[in-house]
Amino acid sequence: MTQPALSANHSNFAFLSEYDPLFLQLAQSAECAFAYLIGQAAQATLNRMNNRTQSILAKAFSRRTDSRLVQLTPS
Repeated sequence: MTQPALSANHSNFAFLSEYDPLFLQLAQSAECAFAYLIGQAAQATLNRMNNRTQSILAKAFSRRTDSRLVQLTPS
């Protein structure tokens, strides 16, 4: 996944362009890297949540099925 290039107008660090363009470039690179890491962490968390939800649902339905089989089985 490629990250969009941040322009000086859209960066949180646009004020740095007044001092030195190199500072602005470094700040934008750090901002992109941080945003990418946050995105990766959010996606990993979402994947874990989805897996846990599916696991919980699978256990709930298997217990429900087991209890129905017990009720239907003649003694």
